Amino acid sequence: MIRPPINQQITFLYTHDLKTTADFYENVLGLDLASIRECAAFIEYPTQVL
Repeated sequence: MIRPPINQQITFLYTHDLKTTADFYENVLGLDLASIRECAAFIEYPTQVL
């Protein structure tokens, strides 16, 4: 069986404090915040979301 290539990736990480964690990823690591509601989504690469 030939498997299709993986073109995109989403990684979920648990946190007790979404606001503080989102601030760290955005302001310390320099990732672009794409969305924040029940979870925060950061664009890591054009095909990967953290």
